[in-house]
Amino acid sequence: MMFTSLSFVLFAALVVVCINMAPGRLGNQLAYGSANAAFLLLFLGRVEAILLVGFALWGFLILRYVPSKWGALGLAVTLALFIWLKKYQLIPAGLRLEHLPTIVGLSYVLFRVLHLIVDKLQEAREPMSLSRYLNYTLCCFTLIAGPFQDLKSHDHSIAGQAGRDLIGPLSRICDGFLKAAVFAPVLLDWQVTIRSYALAKAYTTPPVAFDRFMINLGNWLNSHLGSQSAMFVAIEVLASILYLVFLYLNFSGYTDIVIGWAGLCGLQLPENFNYPILANDVLDFWNRWHMSMTNWFKTYVFTPTLKNLTMRRPRAESAFANTACAFFLTFLLMGLWHGPGWPFAACGMLLAAAAVLNHSYKTALRLWIDKQKAKELRSSWWYQVCAAGLTFTFLAVVVSPFWISEGDYFRLLTGSVGTPVVVLLALCVGVGVIVASVRRIWMLFVSAGERFGRLSLPRVALIGAKVNILFLGLLVNYRSLPDFVYKGF
Repeated sequence: MMFTSLSFVLFAALVVVCINMAPGRLGNQLAYGSANAAFLLLFLGRVEAILLVGFALWGFLILRYVPSKWGALGLAVTLALFIWLKKYQLIPAGLRLEHLPTIVGLSYVLFRVLHLIVDKLQEAREPMSLSRYLNYTLCCFTLIAGPFQDLKSHDHSIAGQAGRDLIGPLSRICDGFLKAAVFAPVLLDWQVTIRSYALAKAYTTPPVAFDRFMINLGNWLNSHLGSQSAMFVAIEVLASILYLVFLYLNFSGYTDIVIGWAGLCGLQLPENFNYPILANDVLDFWNRWHMSMTNWFKTYVFTPTLKNLTMRRPRAESAFANTACAFFLTFLLMGLWHGPGWPFAACGMLLAAAAVLNHSYKTALRLWIDKQKAKELRSSWWYQVCAAGLTFTFLAVVVSPFWISEGDYFRLLTGSVGTPVVVLLALCVGVGVIVASVRRIWMLFVSAGERFGRLSLPRVALIGAKVNILFLGLLVNYRSLPDFVYKGF
């Protein structure tokens, strides 16, 4: 509940006031530094804060004192230190730091440290001061879960004065709280209810009508599928889809809050989501979901790997193998970045396989039909239903290590293989119809928002409506608000 707690709201308001009152560039730097230090002290445990600052200082030592010719070694040691602190399962049990708490924000500090080290290897840079380095790597706005911002963009933003537009950032903050504190808890309640049925747990009286619907649906599946395994898979897939929607509301809500908060302080953060519900395939989804992370892996893993492989094997017949290798390495590392367990490695490999198939399909489609026919095909209703259903059902199942245990994850994967194809196809089509319908409604709201977004009076009225809905939602959900999921990564 960190970002929906009263203590965080008061802290954020105080930071906005202090930064807006700070005189000049030096005052801005001091205000941002003080905000970062206060955030570490107030919202992280003492041990976590010490380890996080220590890891950041290690990166500073590499940048300041290790020559460029030894930069690759410094990079390798930094990665090894990160793997050790994150307690990856590939480390022998006796060497893991099991007694230490999870270090919140470590993965995003790693992003920034690696970005600086790699850029140092690629181009000579003048040494930066310790205060500038810490303001970047431990920025309180993006410390917990991004969005990732490179040093140049961060310096450009932090050197500016506070933004003049207050309505936009305030509206964005309201959007974030509505997603994370009002709508996300409802989705999580639905997901827990349907999964509890799959695991045959005892029920109390369902609190809302939708829970009753889920229980009736489970009874129907059990009687018509005639297989406990098929019933388990069908209900777990439905639970996975609900969790994916919850994860989007939870994560994008947090992102809206910090982007709006930073905007009030004059800091412009990059966007992290671009309507992922509009995605019709796996690659398009990752270009719209957690975009700052995707762009980081594309810049520092996928593109250099593909370039290196192409230089080594430049023949045309090697192009597919080169691309496939780059995809598998990128998604494997992306999966392992999310978690130290084997399910996250399996998640990365499955996403890589889907990305390769997706890339091959797009290539083949361009060879089979021309661009105009391909565009008409992709815009047809039945194509959007099938593509959206396959994409979201697959992604929901594959990324379920976010919430499911290791044993249940592999049980779900193996159970999906043994489930009748007609059951999975029916699920995919059903999901596709829902997603395609929600898209059209979603875009109507987006176009209406863009139409009135330039007018001051409607914007103020809209914020007032959002605040009222938020207040009512908090009255109902405050004691059961879910925590921010991505802070664990």
